[in-house]
Amino acid sequence: MKFHRLLLLALLLVIANPTVSSIDTAQRIIFRSAMDAPIDDPDFQQNPQRYFELYTMNSEGADIQRVTKNMIYENQPDISPDGKTIVCSIHLNASHVQGTDPGWEIALINMQTGEVTPLTHNEYLDYGAH
Repeated sequence: MKFHRLLLLALLLVIANPTVSSIDTAQRIIFRSAMDAPIDDPDFQQNPQRYFELYTMNSEGADIQRVTKNMIYENQPDISPDGKTIVCSIHLNASHVQGTDPGWEIALINMQTGEVTPLTHNEYLDYGAH
């Protein structure tokens, strides 16, 4: 059952920690999860979106690798064809963010280092890069 929920989350969110090194990203599914979040922490209860991180897994739902570890809200990730970069929408103020709030930007995330590089920075809603 847990596998089915995880696979469903991956398919619904289709979304990437410096510790990832030699995984074959061409065959990976990228997704968001709060699986490592401190579920009982009051801050998690108030701001759960801060604790969602990007992960990858193989097509069987195994070999889960955490890709990000930060307090940035990443959404709608996609892995580049060469498997080195993730493009996604980010919100740097991850507290109580709604999908239509200003502050959403487009960014790249380096799969090896986890470094986030914003591509946009403006007052508009920049969202949904793939």
